[in-house]
Amino acid sequence: PPPPPPPPPPPPPLFFYNHKTPNAILSGLVGSEMCIRDSCHTDNTYRINYNSSGTDEVTITSDGAITAPYQPAFLATPSSEQTNIAVGSAVTVVWGTEVFDQGGDFATNTFTAPVTGRYQLNVWLRLDAVDSASSYYQAWIKTSNRDYYFWTIDPGQFAGDPDFWTGSGSVLVDMDASDTAYVQIQQGSGTQQTDISVDSKFSGFLAC
Repeated sequence: PPPPPPPPPPPPPLFFYNHKTPNAILSGLVGSEMCIRDSCHTDNTYRINYNSSGTDEVTITSDGAITAPYQPAFLATPSSEQTNIAVGSAVTVVWGTEVFDQGGDFATNTFTAPVTGRYQLNVWLRLDAVDSASSYYQAWIKTSNRDYYFWTIDPGQFAGDPDFWTGSGSVLVDMDASDTAYVQIQQGSGTQQTDISVDSKFSGFLAC
Protein backbone atom coordinates (compact mmCIF):
# COMPACT_ATOMS: atom_id res chain seq x y z
CA PRO A 1 0.00 0.00 0.00
CA PRO A 2 1.19 3.58 -0.58
CA PRO A 3 2.70 5.33 2.44
CA PRO A 4 0.32 7.52 4.45
CA PRO A 5 0.35 11.24 3.57
CA PRO A 6 2.57 13.42 5.74
CA PRO A 7 0.90 15.20 8.61
CA PRO A 8 -0.22 18.79 7.97
CA PRO A 9 2.20 21.53 9.03
CA PRO A 10 1.59 23.08 12.45
CA PRO A 11 -0.37 26.34 12.49
CA PRO A 12 1.68 29.55 12.65
CA PRO A 13 2.24 30.90 16.16
CA LEU A 14 -0.04 33.65 17.41
CA PHE A 15 1.93 36.49 19.01
CA PHE A 16 0.61 38.83 21.67
CA TYR A 17 2.08 40.96 24.42
CA ASN A 18 1.81 40.63 28.12
CA HIS A 19 3.13 43.31 30.45
CA LYS A 20 6.72 42.14 29.98
CA THR A 21 7.66 40.36 26.74
CA PRO A 22 6.04 38.96 23.58
CA ASN A 23 5.06 35.29 23.81
CA ALA A 24 4.23 32.81 21.06
CA ILE A 25 1.14 30.73 21.71
CA LEU A 26 1.85 27.23 20.39
CA SER A 27 0.09 24.91 22.81
CA GLY A 28 -0.38 24.93 26.57
CA LEU A 29 2.76 26.02 28.38
CA VAL A 30 4.61 29.01 26.92
CA GLY A 31 8.05 29.88 28.18
CA SER A 32 8.54 30.00 31.93
CA GLU A 33 6.10 32.81 32.72
CA MET A 34 2.60 31.60 32.05
CA CYS A 35 0.24 28.96 30.78
CA ILE A 36 -2.02 29.97 27.90
CA ARG A 37 -5.55 28.59 27.84
CA ASP A 38 -7.72 29.16 24.81
CA SER A 39 -11.15 27.77 24.05
CA CYS A 40 -14.16 28.15 21.80
CA HIS A 41 -17.35 28.57 23.83
CA THR A 42 -20.92 27.58 23.06
CA ASP A 43 -21.76 31.28 22.50
CA ASN A 44 -19.38 31.22 19.50
CA THR A 45 -16.72 33.33 21.18
CA TYR A 46 -13.02 32.52 21.28
CA ARG A 47 -11.34 33.37 24.55
CA ILE A 48 -7.74 33.56 25.74
CA ASN A 49 -6.51 33.71 29.32
CA TYR A 50 -3.10 33.25 30.87
CA ASN A 51 -3.71 32.98 34.59
CA SER A 52 -4.95 30.31 36.95
CA SER A 53 -8.17 32.18 37.75
CA GLY A 54 -9.54 31.51 34.29
CA THR A 55 -10.32 35.20 33.68
CA ASP A 56 -10.57 35.96 29.95
CA GLU A 57 -7.98 38.55 28.91
CA VAL A 58 -9.10 38.56 25.25
CA THR A 59 -12.46 37.62 23.75
CA ILE A 60 -13.16 37.35 20.01
CA THR A 61 -16.82 37.09 19.00
CA SER A 62 -18.14 35.24 15.96
CA ASP A 63 -18.56 38.66 14.31
CA GLY A 64 -14.85 39.41 14.76
CA ALA A 65 -15.28 41.95 17.58
CA ILE A 66 -12.37 41.85 20.05
CA THR A 67 -12.63 42.91 23.69
CA ALA A 68 -9.75 43.13 26.17
CA PRO A 69 -11.08 44.05 29.63
CA TYR A 70 -7.59 44.63 31.02
CA GLN A 71 -6.53 47.03 28.23
CA PRO A 72 -5.78 50.41 29.90
CA ALA A 73 -8.61 52.92 29.35
CA PHE A 74 -10.12 55.74 31.40
CA LEU A 75 -12.68 58.55 31.40
CA ALA A 76 -12.70 61.25 34.09
CA THR A 77 -14.77 64.37 34.77
CA PRO A 78 -14.65 67.07 37.47
CA SER A 79 -16.72 66.21 40.54
CA SER A 80 -17.35 69.91 41.15
CA GLU A 81 -16.69 73.20 39.41
CA GLN A 82 -13.06 74.39 39.64
CA THR A 83 -13.69 78.04 40.41
CA ASN A 84 -11.64 81.21 39.90
CA ILE A 85 -8.58 79.60 38.35
CA ALA A 86 -5.28 81.41 38.95
CA VAL A 87 -4.09 84.10 36.52
CA GLY A 88 -0.62 84.14 35.00
CA SER A 89 0.43 80.57 35.87
CA ALA A 90 -0.36 77.02 34.78
CA VAL A 91 -3.33 75.39 36.55
CA THR A 92 -3.79 71.61 36.64
CA VAL A 93 -7.35 70.58 35.85
CA VAL A 94 -8.91 68.57 38.69
CA TRP A 95 -10.72 65.38 37.64
CA GLY A 96 -12.52 64.17 40.76
CA THR A 97 -14.84 61.57 39.19
CA GLU A 98 -13.70 58.45 37.34
CA VAL A 99 -16.49 57.33 35.03
CA PHE A 100 -14.35 54.25 34.37
CA ASP A 101 -10.71 53.34 34.97
CA GLN A 102 -9.96 50.05 33.26
CA GLY A 103 -6.65 48.85 34.68
CA GLY A 104 -6.61 51.29 37.61
CA ASP A 105 -4.04 53.64 36.05
CA PHE A 106 -5.77 57.00 36.69
CA ALA A 107 -5.44 58.78 40.05
CA THR A 108 -4.98 62.31 41.43
CA ASN A 109 -5.83 63.99 38.08
CA THR A 110 -3.12 61.97 36.34
CA PHE A 111 -2.93 58.96 34.02
CA THR A 112 0.16 56.78 34.50
CA ALA A 113 1.12 54.50 31.61
CA PRO A 114 1.42 50.89 32.83
CA VAL A 115 3.44 49.80 29.76
CA THR A 116 5.40 51.46 26.98
CA GLY A 117 3.25 52.20 23.93
CA ARG A 118 1.17 54.69 21.99
CA TYR A 119 -1.77 56.17 23.88
CA GLN A 120 -4.76 58.07 22.51
CA LEU A 121 -5.59 61.00 24.81
CA ASN A 122 -8.67 63.25 24.50
CA VAL A 123 -9.76 66.41 26.33
CA TRP A 124 -12.93 68.50 26.21
CA LEU A 125 -12.99 71.66 28.34
CA ARG A 126 -15.75 74.12 29.11
CA LEU A 127 -14.80 77.43 30.73
CA ASP A 128 -17.41 79.63 32.41
CA ALA A 129 -17.08 83.39 33.02
CA VAL A 130 -14.31 83.92 30.49
CA ASP A 131 -12.55 87.27 30.95
CA SER A 132 -12.36 89.25 27.72
CA ALA A 133 -9.60 91.40 29.26
CA SER A 134 -7.20 88.45 29.43
CA SER A 135 -4.37 88.40 26.88
CA TYR A 136 -5.01 84.71 26.13
CA TYR A 137 -6.27 81.36 27.40
CA GLN A 138 -4.23 78.26 26.56
CA ALA A 139 -4.73 74.57 27.37
CA TRP A 140 -2.53 71.52 26.86
CA ILE A 141 -1.94 67.88 27.75
CA LYS A 142 1.33 67.57 29.67
CA THR A 143 3.16 64.24 29.41
CA SER A 144 6.55 63.12 30.67
CA ASN A 145 7.98 63.35 27.14
CA ARG A 146 6.44 66.61 25.86
CA ASP A 147 3.52 69.05 26.01
CA TYR A 148 0.66 68.95 23.49
CA TYR A 149 -0.99 72.36 23.10
CA PHE A 150 -4.47 71.98 21.67
CA TRP A 151 -6.27 75.22 22.40
CA THR A 152 -5.36 78.93 22.38
CA ILE A 153 -7.89 81.77 22.26
CA ASP A 154 -7.64 85.55 22.25
CA PRO A 155 -10.66 86.71 24.30
CA GLY A 156 -9.89 90.34 23.46
CA GLN A 157 -11.77 89.73 20.21
CA PHE A 158 -15.05 89.35 22.15
CA ALA A 159 -17.38 92.30 22.66
CA GLY A 160 -17.77 91.31 26.31
CA ASP A 161 -17.12 88.47 28.75
CA PRO A 162 -18.55 85.22 27.29
CA ASP A 163 -20.72 83.21 29.67
CA PHE A 164 -18.89 80.07 28.53
CA TRP A 165 -16.37 78.82 25.97
CA THR A 166 -15.46 75.28 24.94
CA GLY A 167 -12.39 73.69 23.41
CA SER A 168 -11.17 70.15 22.70
CA GLY A 169 -8.09 68.25 21.63
CA SER A 170 -7.09 64.68 20.70
CA VAL A 171 -3.59 63.35 20.16
CA LEU A 172 -1.75 60.03 19.84
CA VAL A 173 1.22 60.21 22.23
CA ASP A 174 4.27 58.09 22.95
CA MET A 175 4.61 57.06 26.58
CA ASP A 176 7.08 54.87 28.41
CA ALA A 177 6.05 52.70 31.34
CA SER A 178 5.41 54.95 34.39
CA ASP A 179 5.18 58.12 32.27
CA THR A 180 2.34 60.45 33.27
CA ALA A 181 -0.22 62.63 31.49
CA TYR A 182 -2.46 65.38 32.86
CA VAL A 183 -4.24 68.53 31.64
CA GLN A 184 -3.24 72.13 32.34
CA ILE A 185 -4.68 75.52 31.44
CA GLN A 186 -3.42 79.08 31.79
CA GLN A 187 -5.17 82.44 31.77
CA GLY A 188 -2.65 85.02 30.62
CA SER A 189 -3.91 88.08 32.49
CA GLY A 190 -7.04 89.89 33.64
CA THR A 191 -9.43 89.12 36.47
CA GLN A 192 -9.42 85.86 38.44
CA GLN A 193 -13.00 84.86 37.63
CA THR A 194 -12.95 81.90 35.23
CA ASP A 195 -14.30 78.48 36.23
CA ILE A 196 -13.78 74.98 34.74
CA SER A 197 -17.18 73.35 34.29
CA VAL A 198 -18.15 69.87 35.48
CA ASP A 199 -19.08 69.16 31.84
CA SER A 200 -15.35 68.87 31.01
CA LYS A 201 -13.87 65.43 30.20
CA PHE A 202 -10.47 63.70 29.99
CA SER A 203 -10.14 60.23 28.47
CA GLY A 204 -7.57 57.90 26.98
CA PHE A 205 -6.60 54.33 26.11
CA LEU A 206 -3.63 52.21 25.01
CA ALA A 207 -3.83 52.18 21.21
CA CYS A 208 -0.83 50.04 20.28
